Amino acid sequence: MVLEAGAGGTAATYAWLQQELAEHTTVVAYDRAGYGFSDASESSVEAGSVAADLHEGLDVLGVERSVVLVGHSLGAGYARVFAAAYPDRAAGLVLLDPVHEEQLDRLPAQERASFEEAQQQFEVAPLLARLGVFRLSDPQEDVVASLPELLDEMAG
Repeated sequence: MVLEAGAGGTAATYAWLQQELAEHTTVVAYDRAGYGFSDASESSVEAGSVAADLHEGLDVLGVERSVVLVGHSLGAGYARVFAAAYPDRAAGLVLLDPVHEEQLDRLPAQERASFEEAQQQFEVAPLLARLGVFRLSDPQEDVVASLPELLDEMAG
């Protein structure tokens, strides 16, 4: 099973879930390039590149079987792209509050304008992720701070 965090999330965000699931199956939680404990990357942070990075990571870990991908929010979008690009590696998908390609188009005009404004602010996020800035200022810091023992185990 692979846990794919939402935007700004890290593997530590799901440490509690990983621990519970690990009692029943092998669980992989990871940080995309530039997030959490992962190094910055020169490669793109577009969905196809994220899927390719995950595919390579599973190979490096020696995960030969197909996996169930559990994706939250933006992570669900990445999970869908991974499953489409590597259908032999994806046994199934669990999508938690997933993003959708037409999500913004289906919103009322006022909400769409608000999201489009936020989107403009996030246009620099791929550059910041490649530089590793999110490791310095973790938007999920409060969530992670509430899981100190699990975070210590993961970093350890």
